[in-house]
Parts: sequence; structure tokens; C-alpha cells
Amino acid sequence: MRMLHGFSDNKYEFLSNFYACDTFYKNDIDPEGYVYKTAEHAFQAAKATSIEDMRYVADAHTPGDAKRRGRMIKLRPDWESIKDNVMLTILRSKFSDDQDMYSRMMATVSEYDAFCEDNWWHDNYWGDCHCPKCEKIFGRNRLGILLTQVRDELIHEYIGRTKDEQRTETPVSEKD
Repeated sequence: MRMLHGFSDNKYEFLSNFYACDTFYKNDIDPEGYVYKTAEHAFQAAKATSIEDMRYVADAHTPGDAKRRGRMIKLRPDWESIKDNVMLTILRSKFSDDQDMYSRMMATVSEYDAFCEDNWWHDNYWGDCHCPKCEKIFGRNRLGILLTQVRDELIHEYIGRTKDEQRTETPVSEKD
């Protein structure tokens, strides 16, 4: 299996939740939805129990600030049971709603079969930490798995389009 390890390379930094890309998200707290600066902003805001806390996170200047704010707000009581589905929804929005993000994701098809969110900040749920402290811990790589799922969904959607619809788009092999 051809696995892309890590997203810090400039060519693949768009896969990171910290990458600047308008990302729409709505939920039961905010049924109208909101366009967030990054997927990280959207994910951290989704933890909130109120619109005020969601906007507090959304107003963060950087994704790192959004992550810190997300740790300061009251957490939804169901968060642990919904966080994977929230991330999946956010990733679908990021890569479906923005043509550039869609094209970049589809361009990975010829190079990689799957993604792994390698890191050094001890995140063994969303990624796989490679620091000495975590060397014996198996990372779950949930972000990499969900990114791969979203890309596979986009591929199946593209294949399911009619020939005329496909002709109006740049073929996957030509996108880069």
C-alpha cells in the first residue's frame, strides 16, 4: 500500500486541518451553519454547547488559537460519541465545496492509496505520534482514515457521473 505519511510537505499541506480553506459546517446548535477559516476552526467550534461558544472559537485568528479555545469551552456531553462523524462531515465539506481542494485531493489518487497523519505532538487518536515518548503506542490515525474515506467517496461520485458531466471537468490524472 502506498501511504502518504504526514502533511507538512508543501505539496500536501492542504490535507491538514490547519490549512486555510473556507469550510462550511452546521449542526443542531447552529442549524443555519457557518463558514469557518479552517477545518480546525470548524471542528473545535463543533464541541460547543452554545452559539456564543461556537463564534468564540470561530473568531480565533489561527487554527492553533481555535484549538486552544476549543479546550476552554463547555464540551458537548455527546462529544466522544460524535467526534468522528463531525470530522467526517467537515472533511466532506472541505473537499466537496471548494474546487481547488477537490482537485488537489483527486490529484493524490495516482500517488497514494491512503493517508497517515504522522505527528510529534502525542496525538495518537487522530494521528500517529513518532516521538520517543510514544514509540510503543499504536496511533489510531483516525484523520488519515477519514481523509482516505472522503477521497474514495469523491472518486466514486466522479465515476458515477455521466460521460458528458466528466468531459466538463479536468480528468483526475491531469489535476495537480
